[in-house]
Amino acid sequence: MATSVENFEPLHPLLKQLHQTQSTALFLRSLPTFVADQEAAIESLCTENYLDFTSSVSTLLDVRQGTVHLRHRIAELDAQMGEVGRALLEKKRRAVEERAVRERVDEGVDALRGAMELLEGVQRVGSLIEGGKSWSALRVRRPPTATRGRPTSRLAC
Repeated sequence: MATSVENFEPLHPLLKQLHQTQSTALFLRSLPTFVADQEAAIESLCTENYLDFTSSVSTLLDVRQGTVHLRHRIAELDAQMGEVGRALLEKKRRAVEERAVRERVDEGVDALRGAMELLEGVQRVGSLIEGGKSWSALRVRRPPTATRGRPTSRLAC
């Protein structure tokens, strides 16, 4: 009961003035219009706030839906990037293996060339020996050829 009395305390000076000026009847006639105007203002304000609120909720739901869509898209892109990375890694591994095979083939070719040169030298020496030119066969040397950074060696029989 004390709180309802407190709510009316600010009205006391107004009621006292109305009683002294004998304007109570005029006040009571204008009060319904004033109340209706205030209710209309409150309703207008509430409608405006309600429209703002519903618009904000709609925007928030759109944003939420957009973030869910973006999360799914990010997950898809992450999976695609993982596949691309795995494919690149596999290509790199194959390229490294192919390079190693090429290097081994090149080394094999170099070894065969060296063996061919050695065989040619042995055949020359053999033909000189068959021709009775033993001293000439002793002086035959392998022709100097550089093979992949290896020092050249000389054939000495």
